[in-house]
Amino acid sequence: MSAARPFFSIVIPLYNKQEHIANTLHSVLHQTFPDYELLVIDDGSTDESATIVGIFNDYRLQVFRQKNAGVSAARNHGIKRAKGQYFAFLDADDLWEPNYLAEMCRLIGNYPGCGFYGAAHTVLENHRSFVEGGSMKEGIVEDYFRSEWTHHITRLSATVVNPVVFEKTKGFPEGMISGEDNFFCASIAREFPVAYTPKPLVTYNKKFSGLSQRFDKTDSCREYWLELYADGDFYRNELIAGKALKAGIRYALGFNRLKSLKIETDFCYTRLSVRKWRILFLLNRLPNAGIKLVIRLIFLKRLLRNFYQDLVAKRMPVTRQQLPSREPVSHKPFSPGPLINT
Repeated sequence: MSAARPFFSIVIPLYNKQEHIANTLHSVLHQTFPDYELLVIDDGSTDESATIVGIFNDYRLQVFRQKNAGVSAARNHGIKRAKGQYFAFLDADDLWEPNYLAEMCRLIGNYPGCGFYGAAHTVLENHRSFVEGGSMKEGIVEDYFRSEWTHHITRLSATVVNPVVFEKTKGFPEGMISGEDNFFCASIAREFPVAYTPKPLVTYNKKFSGLSQRFDKTDSCREYWLELYADGDFYRNELIAGKALKAGIRYALGFNRLKSLKIETDFCYTRLSVRKWRILFLLNRLPNAGIKLVIRLIFLKRLLRNFYQDLVAKRMPVTRQQLPSREPVSHKPFSPGPLINT
């Protein structure tokens, strides 16, 4: 690590990921690019996650604890403590390829002055895996919102942010149940260029994301998707409509009719998320008894899906976490390049 500032500050929000956090930390500590600090923000975990992190012995690793306040609050907490020249984010159940940071450093050097830098990623979902963003060309993304809609290029675990740009945002929207990473990245992309590499350098564990546990939860944040609307920008407006309508469906299932009706009205312009809008329209007109029936059907669907996944998992080899030795990870000295400001 450089004496003054590490090149990267890596922020990992941690909440009840005892089965995955060791592998995630291994993927960081075995990077070929060693000039970084690693900040783990324990968001009030109630399992053995913090104990597992404590087994790791590396001078770059710092652990901070807070009362449970959500993933956005944990990331914002980490950024307040970060000293790096660039901010990298990683979820506690995702993985980096060993050359991820090296490739992101190269991307920063080749395309200076961008708001954030992204990479293609492998998605693990149930019993299948696939790459998102691999068909993109490397370089400055010509139309971020169109590329995000058509290629799903953004995953926060595959994103590095310029701190000068971060300071110009409001940070991550605290209290947003789902889509907080998309809101954050879209807020940057509307004002700054985005650089991208199609190399799949990150593994995103969608099967562990926990989204199915939040289908009827409502946001408590002040941020609202309509803030990102721009006249005449078709894909930008369609992207925010799709995200907002998903939130509206959650509100409807959570019996927050006032907010769900507002979203139905504000985003009725959509052309690419008409199906979501129609679902929201119907939910907004169901009595409470009808909403409760829909929730029961969702639970039944989840049980059947989990049963199927368990059957598939029994036929697949088990991957165990790699717990570290007590010896610190050693690396050759590295001299980072200069800080690139926008």
